[in-house]
Amino acid sequence: MHDSVGHEETEAASRDMLAIASGLGLTPGWGSSRSSRRVYLTEGVVMLDYGHDDLALHVTVAGPWYRSAIGTGRIHISVALDPRPDDQCTDAAAHLAAARARGQVWSGVASPRVAIRGPRG
Repeated sequence: MHDSVGHEETEAASRDMLAIASGLGLTPGWGSSRSSRRVYLTEGVVMLDYGHDDLALHVTVAGPWYRSAIGTGRIHISVALDPRPDDQCTDAAAHLAAARARGQVWSGVASPRVAIRGPRG
């Protein structure tokens, strides 16, 4: 039996992911296009400005990744256009690899701006 509501939700999620990828200045595939949007790093959080007037995407990152991003001055950003199924492929890296194999990934490279907070008083 076909679940049309589930299909419509999947299509809507894919459109939303495409809008985010496009807003970040990413391009189809696994290339190294330069992202035109601003990316900020601060205290273990990456903030991606994808062109929405009042929203930004925040991602918490681990210390080693954060230090590497600051050191290289480059961040590779990838967006899988198809949503992760609830019952399979729950690991983000596995989902990205599967989406890449299906040609459902947009990517690019951004140069982050680092925001460092001063001493707290």
